Amino acid sequence: MRALRSARRLASQGFTLLEVGLVLVIIGLLFESVIMGQELILNARVRDIISQQSAAETAFLAFQDRFRTLPGDTQRPAPTSTAEPPPAWTATATGGSRPAPAGQSTRRSWPGST
Repeated sequence: MRALRSARRLASQGFTLLEVGLVLVIIGLLFESVIMGQELILNARVRDIISQQSAAETAFLAFQDRFRTLPGDTQRPAPTSTAEPPPAWTATATGGSRPAPAGQSTRRSWPGST
């Protein structure tokens, strides 16, 4: 009886092949998820760079379309504000702009002001 117990104790001191295989599968799955996470981060950075490049290209083309010159090549100063229309223009009822009629003021006045 004593020999049987010592044989059983010796047999239960190591890991079985199934346990070792299961641990290796779990480690492999964890490693794969880390690699996939890094790929997702890299892809997001690439998409962000592409969208920034597209925005810069759009701004470049808009400047070229508006001023008919390349950015940095213009001799006239940049406009300080686009909040007010130029003095020779006035707003129409539809929201567009047209030149002010000759002899009329382009200044707007509030009702009751002088």
